[in-house]
Amino acid sequence: HVSSSVRLCLQGAIGTTLGTLVAYTVVPMASLGPDAWKMAAALMARHIGGAVNYVAVSGVLEIPPHLVGAGLAADNLMNALYFAVLFGIARTVERPKEDMTPASAAGTDAGEEGVRKDDDDGRSRDVILQAEGSTSFDVLKGSYALSLASIVCAVSAYLAGVLPGAGLQIPIITLLTVFLATAFPKPVGALAGSG
Repeated sequence: HVSSSVRLCLQGAIGTTLGTLVAYTVVPMASLGPDAWKMAAALMARHIGGAVNYVAVSGVLEIPPHLVGAGLAADNLMNALYFAVLFGIARTVERPKEDMTPASAAGTDAGEEGVRKDDDDGRSRDVILQAEGSTSFDVLKGSYALSLASIVCAVSAYLAGVLPGAGLQIPIITLLTVFLATAFPKPVGALAGSG
């Protein structure tokens, strides 16, 4: 499953990169002058890896702070409009009926691995939703999560100090975290309810 996750992540990153190149050609952001390509790169990083990547790339490319804020505000506005349209479309779609085939009634799981499990009575339940709804805190899992986070931060700090360039620690933390969650989905996923 790791290879398919990595493949899908790479496909998404390539698609986002190509989309950025097309969008930059169509809407070149000429009013930004020499910082236009930098803003396009930072926005691309945001849509590949999130707001932390946006801030990190903006810092590395030395985009002026007023443009960083304006770019983030414009991006958030466009995302709000995008999701408003998506939610509007979703309201018009009829909800699918539950599958009551003999296989699903017997508790056979055809869903994503690690997301659904069978109860003792054969009913499927969503593990992630159950963890999010839980009010209990597992101290052992919490200490594992804290230890893993500390190790990721320490390794990232070391690598950022060794590698050339400034402001690399946050992108390295992001890269290591995504790698660990992709390479070891079950052990890392088990820590999800710890925070």
